Amino acid sequence: MSPERLQKVLASAGIASRRDCEALIAAGRVTVNGRVVVVPGTRVDLEHDEVRVDGQPIRMPAKRTYIMLHKPAGVVSTAEDTHGRPTVLDLVDVPARVFPVGRLDIDSEGLILLTDDGELAYALTHPSFEVEKEYRVLLDRPLTPEALRSWRNGVLLDGEMTAPAWVEMIGTAPEGVWVRIVLREGRKRQIRAVAKLLGYEVRRLIRVREGNLLLGDLPPRSWRYLTDEEVAALRAHISTRRPLPIKPAEATSVTRPRFERHAVDVREREHEAPSQREGGEREARSRREGGEREVRSRREGGEREARSQREGGEREARSRREGSEREARSRREGGEREVRSQREGGEREARSRREGGEREVRSRREGGEREARSRREADRWGHAGENTSRMRRDEPQPPRSTNSNSPSVRLNRQERPSHVHRQQRTGRSHRDKDQE
Repeated sequence: MSPERLQKVLASAGIASRRDCEALIAAGRVTVNGRVVVVPGTRVDLEHDEVRVDGQPIRMPAKRTYIMLHKPAGVVSTAEDTHGRPTVLDLVDVPARVFPVGRLDIDSEGLILLTDDGELAYALTHPSFEVEKEYRVLLDRPLTPEALRSWRNGVLLDGEMTAPAWVEMIGTAPEGVWVRIVLREGRKRQIRAVAKLLGYEVRRLIRVREGNLLLGDLPPRSWRYLTDEEVAALRAHISTRRPLPIKPAEATSVTRPRFERHAVDVREREHEAPSQREGGEREARSRREGGEREVRSRREGGEREARSQREGGEREARSRREGSEREARSRREGGEREVRSQREGGEREARSRREGGEREVRSRREGGEREARSRREADRWGHAGENTSRMRRDEPQPPRSTNSNSPSVRLNRQERPSHVHRQQRTGRSHRDKDQE
C-alpha cells in the first residue's frame, strides 16, 4: 500500500468525512507513530505506520457499508448533536461506524448517504468532482423570467458567484410552485439563500437524486443498503474527476524514525511540489475558462429563451388584441345591423299603422257619407210620400178591396218601396206624438 494523506486515510477507515478528519487533525486528536500530527496532508501508510484517533488505533475495515436514508424534516444530518436533537444515525441500526455524506439542513428532507468509505464521501462532496444533486423545491410563487435567468447563470452570494445551475418550474400546488433545481456545488443552505436573495420563500425542499442514485419511492425515515451496481456507479466519480491540487502546506512530510525504510525524502517532495503546483494551476485555469464558457453559454441561452418568450408574449398579445378588435368590430356591426333592423321594423310598423289609420278614417268617412246619402234619400222619399198621401186623401177614394191580390193593392205596393212605407209610418208616428 502506498502512502496516502492522513485525512484521506482516516476518512477511508470510516472515522468521519474528509473535512471532519481535517478538523480532528487540526485539533491535535490524531497521532502517528506516537507523535501528534496537526498538519493535514501528512502521508502515512497503515501497513507500516501506527495511527490513532483519541488513543484508539485505526484499522482499515474489511468491507465497506453504503446506506441510503430518506431523511425527514426535523432531523439533523450529523453524527451527533450538542442540542440533543435527533440525528440521521438515530434512524439506522448497523454495526459499522458510518457517517453522513454531505449535509441536509434540519428543515430539508430527502436522500442522504451514510457510509464508512471516506474516499467516496470526499468524491461526492468536494466541488471539484462536480457531482450533480437534484432537488424538488416548493416556492411561495412562480419565478419571473429575470429571477429564473439569474438563478441559472449564478448570483453573488457571500462575495462569491454561485456556479451555474439548472432551474425549471415543473408544476403548481395550493401552497405554491414546484421547481426542479440541479446543482454541482454544495454551499451551506445554498438554495434557501439564493431564493431569499431573489425575493422568494422556500416552503419545502427535497433532495431526490445524488449522482446517478435516485431516492425513488423510499418512504421517509426508511433506509436501505446500496447495491453493488449503485456503489460502482458512485465510485465512478472518483476515477472520472480529479480533485483540486494539493496546497503547499499539505506537502509537509511526517517526522518518522530515521531507520524506517519507507521514509519519504523531503527534498524529493520539494522537487515534486512545483510540478504539482503548475499542473494544478493549469487545471484550475482550464476549469475556470470552461466554467466561464459554460456561464456565457447559459447566459446567452437564457437571453435567447427570454427573447423567445418575450416575442412569443408579444405575438400572443398582438393576436389577442387583434382578436378583441375583430370581436368588437363584429359586435359593433352586429349592433348597427340590429339597430338598423329595429329602426326599419319600427318604420314599417309605423307606416303600416299610419296606412291602417288612413284606411280606417277613409272607411269611416265613406261610411258616414253613405249613411248621410241614405238619410237624405230617405228624407226625400219621406216628403214625396207625404205629398202623395195628402193628394190622395184629397181625391175621392175608390172602394177598398179586401183582396190583397187585387191589381190596385199590388200596384200601390209596387209603386212604393218598403223603406218608404217604413219612413211614412215613422213620420206619422212622430206627427201623432207631436199632436199629443
